[in-house]
Amino acid sequence: MRIGHLAAAANTTPRAVRHYHRLGLLSEPPRRANGYRDYTMADLARLMRIRWLADSGVPLGAIAAILAGAQDDSGGGRTGDDPEARADVRDDLADLVARSAEQVDIARRRHERLVRMLDAADRGRPLSPLPPELVDLIAIAERECDGAELRALRRERDLVEVFALAGTLPDPIVDWSVRVLGDAGMRRAYRMLMRDWDRLEGREPGEVDQQITDLATRISTWIIDDPILLSAMGIGDPIGTATGGDGAADGDPPAFVPTAAQVFPDPAQRAVVERLAAQLRERAPS
Repeated sequence: MRIGHLAAAANTTPRAVRHYHRLGLLSEPPRRANGYRDYTMADLARLMRIRWLADSGVPLGAIAAILAGAQDDSGGGRTGDDPEARADVRDDLADLVARSAEQVDIARRRHERLVRMLDAADRGRPLSPLPPELVDLIAIAERECDGAELRALRRERDLVEVFALAGTLPDPIVDWSVRVLGDAGMRRAYRMLMRDWDRLEGREPGEVDQQITDLATRISTWIIDDPILLSAMGIGDPIGTATGGDGAADGDPPAFVPTAAQVFPDPAQRAVVERLAAQLRERAPS
């Protein structure tokens, strides 16, 4: 059969057949007296095996070795007489299976993420890696804020989203945020904290030392009685439940752990966080 017939029978193109010739995957038969190459059923079988492997995700560079380890030189039955070749084929396929499983998992997570994004778009909700309930509550708080409160709240939202995108946002932090923003009275108090936090920006810590201490104390009174939240913040682990929502597992790249200066570049605001941590360590259950 001629190359066009061969390609059509294998559901491919003459151009692809010639490409396999150049790669050495498919032998090129000699030309006959009429100038045409005559392909046999064995050539068609090998071509279809090549297509089958390629469509299964086997790289073209690995197909020759797999075929050589699985079939004799004519492309016919299995030889099965070379343990080393069989082991190489098995290892290649195991590696491909593992990669395929990774791609399936990536595709699944991407699909789930896109479904959540589509749902958010359908509901008119901002696209965010945060749980929908928290996104809605942040939107409510933003509508109630203006000026300094709004600036501070949006910076806080950006920080929380960074940790969520990095997979290092602890679930207790999310739960605590939902509780605070879901209660009108607590949300109002939280806005006041955001306002006072914003007012510290640009000030010298020594000039506002009392304000720093007062703000750290006000924040600590909110969280000192919540052991799970304390654990999530790294202040002890009284009940062994501190855990991130999607933190890095063994073998994964290191989790995103920014420095205090990266998260809180303003010296006065960073001093509040440092003083808050010290107060929590002193007051946390032992």
